[in-house]
Amino acid sequence: MIVRHRTAARAAALLHDVGHGSFSHVMEKVLGFHHESWTVKVVQSEETEIGQLLASYSPELPLNVANIIEGKFQPAALAQLVSSQLDVDRMDYLLRDSLMTGAKYGVYDLEWIINALAIDETGDRIYVAARGLYAVEEYLQARYYMFRQVYFHRTLRSAEAVLRSIFRRVLQLLEAGESVWHAPGTAFERWCAINRFRLLSTWRSMTRT
Repeated sequence: MIVRHRTAARAAALLHDVGHGSFSHVMEKVLGFHHESWTVKVVQSEETEIGQLLASYSPELPLNVANIIEGKFQPAALAQLVSSQLDVDRMDYLLRDSLMTGAKYGVYDLEWIINALAIDETGDRIYVAARGLYAVEEYLQARYYMFRQVYFHRTLRSAEAVLRSIFRRVLQLLEAGESVWHAPGTAFERWCAINRFRLLSTWRSMTRT
């Protein structure tokens, strides 16, 4: 059963964050959405290239990928590999962010955890064998220190607060029909264009009713 759904698990692991917009989680708080819900729409849509590619491989693949991302898939062990307290996403971004920030306490023994990971088919869950206990403890400590020293750092939190204020002000200006300066060819330009279109569509739908 696990082997039969290997493709869906791999696709979900690769695609689970495609719903992220520009400026990542900051935008979710400003616009009031969660990236996973957008991811599910993207992989299941017949209009997106991703959705079309998944469906061309197998008609049930888009739904299986969406269910894994949402944690609804059976066997549940596959969904746990993609989204849990010890999933491929967390194990990836901790090491990547540690490298990019130079914070060495984000490093842990990924290879040994993978070596110790196993699937309990009777209980339908993933677990770590006894030989991987200390590697998992190292992983948990790395995650704790990365959140405390990097993700919750006062400079980062302040920058996010300023960025949220800027975007909320931009939305107010767009809603009022004002122009907003932006450098051409940037993510900010695309963000303004998308939200200008979204606000215009909302206004048109309201005027029709």
